[in-house]
Amino acid sequence: MKKILGLFLAIIFVQLCSFGGTEKAYEMSAMHALMSGNYERALVYANKGLAENSQNYVLMTLRGTIKQAQDDFAGAFEDYDEALKIAPDYYTAIYNRGSLNLNLGKPKEAMVDLNQAIEVNPSNAAYNSRGLAKSLLGDYQGAIVDFNEAVLLDPNDENAYYNRGVANINLENYKLAIPDLTKAIETQSTNPDAFYYRGLANVALGNKRQGIKDLKQAKSQYEDIDDTKNIEETDSILQELKKRK
Repeated sequence: MKKILGLFLAIIFVQLCSFGGTEKAYEMSAMHALMSGNYERALVYANKGLAENSQNYVLMTLRGTIKQAQDDFAGAFEDYDEALKIAPDYYTAIYNRGSLNLNLGKPKEAMVDLNQAIEVNPSNAAYNSRGLAKSLLGDYQGAIVDFNEAVLLDPNDENAYYNRGVANINLENYKLAIPDLTKAIETQSTNPDAFYYRGLANVALGNKRQGIKDLKQAKSQYEDIDDTKNIEETDSILQELKKRK
């Protein structure tokens, strides 16, 4: 199998709260700049707010998020750690630190924070991310339990359906995988990995024609984004299928 997972949740979650005065103004300005993609300006505002109050754990977490967006992962960890020294149960800092470890391919470290995040706030995002961490650790059954919770909390979350579908494929539960991948495709039709995995599932179930159709769609979408590795891999599978009667 070419991947354990198709998608990481690159969720950067920031929760604003009630620090007042100029701190709040800097907080809102930093958030607006972050959402606009102006990371340097966002960092300036966050730093100014923290100069007003170095114990503002919301701004500290926000600054960590800005640094994470700039690929300054060490700086992001420092800010999340500092925020949690001030407010140990602050969900956003806990979740963001776990999510960052997950995206850096450190599922064991991510699990520690994501377990705590779920204790503090059993959110869709936290269950989804912990499911991904479990998948990376090879615990696909446990991952499916978490993805089930994520779907219950947000029945419209295509990522949870997609991730559960991929986990089922890793368990060779192809019949269970197809409805989830189809649901993901319905709301995320430009996700080539969803077509790829549904294609594999259909082929495994003997639905060769539908499998080839899905794999061709995956290849076309990989070509749209110049994903050479996956283009070649998908084409290799298609060529092999043509040789079969």
